[in-house]
Amino acid sequence: MMGRSCLRRRLPLKFITTLMVLLMASVPVYLLTHVFWLKKHVFSYGQDTEVTRRNTQTYVKSDKVSSLNEHQVQASMIKPEKPEYRNSSIRYQNKRKEHTHKLIVKHMIPKRNKHYNAHPVKCMNYTCIFSSNTSYIPEADAVIVDVFLLSRRQSKEIPVRSSPGQVWIFFAQEPWTNYRPRFPTKNWNSIFNWTLTYQRHSDFWAPYGLLRHQPGQKEPDWNKVMALKTKKVLWFASNCKTSSKREEYVDQLKKYIPIDIFGRCGKSDVNCTTGSKSDEDSCFAQYKFYLSFESTFCKDYVTEKFFKTFQRDRHIIPVVRGNGDYAKHYPKDTFLNTADFRSPKDLAAHLLYLDRNSTAYLNLLKTHAQYKYHSAGRKVCEMCIRLHRLGQHRQSYRDISGWMDTCDNFSKR
Repeated sequence: MMGRSCLRRRLPLKFITTLMVLLMASVPVYLLTHVFWLKKHVFSYGQDTEVTRRNTQTYVKSDKVSSLNEHQVQASMIKPEKPEYRNSSIRYQNKRKEHTHKLIVKHMIPKRNKHYNAHPVKCMNYTCIFSSNTSYIPEADAVIVDVFLLSRRQSKEIPVRSSPGQVWIFFAQEPWTNYRPRFPTKNWNSIFNWTLTYQRHSDFWAPYGLLRHQPGQKEPDWNKVMALKTKKVLWFASNCKTSSKREEYVDQLKKYIPIDIFGRCGKSDVNCTTGSKSDEDSCFAQYKFYLSFESTFCKDYVTEKFFKTFQRDRHIIPVVRGNGDYAKHYPKDTFLNTADFRSPKDLAAHLLYLDRNSTAYLNLLKTHAQYKYHSAGRKVCEMCIRLHRLGQHRQSYRDISGWMDTCDNFSKR
């Protein structure tokens, strides 16, 4: 009886011991299984994320490199097919092994221009990332501000320099008189370090165009060219009340020579072109002279009114009137300047002489044909190189409104 009772007491203890052994043996199996599961899922998640990120940042090459110094550019612009990330660092998205690229952000763009995603531009041995995504301004090395748009939109923004080395660039392609009254001087007058304007003393000169000498080209049939030129003076104008008072000069000039005026300032029942380039070409072909009169007398301000006569093999002599130093910067015998004549009457007399003297006029036309218009580009490469050599180009403008030309106008010119 006593043996049986002891056996009964020992059985539960043996059972418990066996159960504990089994449990202890199962722990490593569980841990190994769990670790294997984690490894499989976590690593596969990382791979999927990497694939997704690469797919999101698929790039295609563009055919054009937006820079004046095209020979310095060693790689084409690269633009994302899909929108770039908005809430992550652009430097992480475009990270490179050497981590030497600079970031340039365009602060304001016209509504007619489409927002362009970040894309790298390589200039010489330097690389820069260019974007119009303003969310990248805090980490940008340079910020380009279109001050015409800044003023026209009457922006209340207060610029913040995120680091001592961040460069702010003043971009102006229009005369100062066009936006001076609305320029937010209080917040913006002393923020700029570099200038990008049509003025030749800018840090980066951005003219409306350039002329390049290209002799030796196949000449047109000058007899056919001259046969089409049955009219004398052409002028396109839509701004009919200007600070340069060009309309008053034209009123005096047309007293002595016929002038056909097209646009809002011309006759509504007369039209030379519907606006297409081919129609405009045929229009230019009929005339001997084109009035390239600027709306304002601003230093170095020479617009498309002058350069359009050197495009698309348009054989016509421009008559210029502005505050650019034409004699110094543009080829002789390719244009006529109103400043070289005492009055509109004297200018008209010379135009009529050239109209009668085909040899003299044709000599001007042949010289004019040796020069072609070229775009000045956006200066991205020059900016990129300077950013990489920032120690040599540190500066600031404490009074940018005082630096810009005030565009004094001379109605007697």
